[in-house]
Amino acid sequence: MQSKVIPKLIENESFGSPFIIEGTSRGTTYDLAVDFAKKILLRYSSPTTAIKLEKGSHPDFFIFKPEGARSMHSIADIKRLIDDAVMPPFEGKYKVYLIVDSEAMLPIHANALLKTLEDKNDHTVIILTTTDSTELLPTIVSRCKVITLNEGAEGPPIDPEFQSQVNHLLQEAASRNFTTAFTKISPIEKAIENGGLCKMEEFIDLVLLFYRDILLQAKQYPPFDKINRLTSQIALGYQRHIKIKTLIEQVVISFSA
Repeated sequence: MQSKVIPKLIENESFGSPFIIEGTSRGTTYDLAVDFAKKILLRYSSPTTAIKLEKGSHPDFFIFKPEGARSMHSIADIKRLIDDAVMPPFEGKYKVYLIVDSEAMLPIHANALLKTLEDKNDHTVIILTTTDSTELLPTIVSRCKVITLNEGAEGPPIDPEFQSQVNHLLQEAASRNFTTAFTKISPIEKAIENGGLCKMEEFIDLVLLFYRDILLQAKQYPPFDKINRLTSQIALGYQRHIKIKTLIEQVVISFSA
């Protein structure tokens, strides 16, 4: 499930308001919120950021989930967020706090969070997920930008010409026809230059789909670590303004291993 809003927010660094991601599926909203957070942290990052995010050890990414028999957010977690949010990032430009299933906050705990939501620092990004924003305090919702997902609607289709160009490139690379593959980079590079972040995300999605298909045909288990590491490196490289041609070449070369 993709959101048309999130790539624009990242590209423009529009993080002034806290965010509520609302959708009918808890899993979908959580996955999208985590992906949103990781892309923010990758935008200004150190060489080890992608590895730390993959391992769940990034010092500027905090996830708060309901806990205990009642499956509620604890006051200890809310206080920790409030106290920590005033501190600068440990590395990079931003700190990101994700409050999962934010409707599971008692009103007294949600009220304690209001000032932090309203007066947060520029380096602090706060994301809340919920299946129903009407279950949140109106004072919480009014301080946030609400991103509502429509899981029943399909996103815009990938341009068939771009999809064909990428697939031909990957097919040549998978066949180890690297010289031919390198000749197919230019139109893909231009399409990403013109389409920006959304086009790069399409490219990464097509790479993931291609890897999945060839591995299924070979009746092998997908080496998710390798694939995730590759796509994380591509996303990180794009955010750090590495040449698009170089990033596409990195994908081609990955088939030589």
